[in-house]
Amino acid sequence: MVEHLINFNEDKMSQKVVQVLFEGQPFMGFGDVFKSAHNIILEQLLTDLGASFKQTASERIDGLGPAVEGQNYKLVGAGQAVKAVDFYLLHGDSTFYGMPINKNHVELMKDLTPYNFLTR
Repeated sequence: MVEHLINFNEDKMSQKVVQVLFEGQPFMGFGDVFKSAHNIILEQLLTDLGASFKQTASERIDGLGPAVEGQNYKLVGAGQAVKAVDFYLLHGDSTFYGMPINKNHVELMKDLTPYNFLTR
């Protein structure tokens, strides 16, 4: 089975998350809230998946990161995952990419992971 959660840490209370469609399949990449920015998390996810990407400048803050869309991937959402008793709440947005959590992507992930991800 393909692992659809990249760098997910079930022991963390809060993590940053990016939501990607890669070759038509949904994936989520995770990173530390205090140490990782969404552009870095996306770069790691795409590297792990073997995707090629171009670096682009953010229109909102200084820095470079993978383009929102490439040949075989598309970033569809970003924000945070906060651990609750029996689920993870996905909320917020990415300052770097200026996009929120994508509720449709969360629905696509439901049968691909043993974890319960919810949105507001």
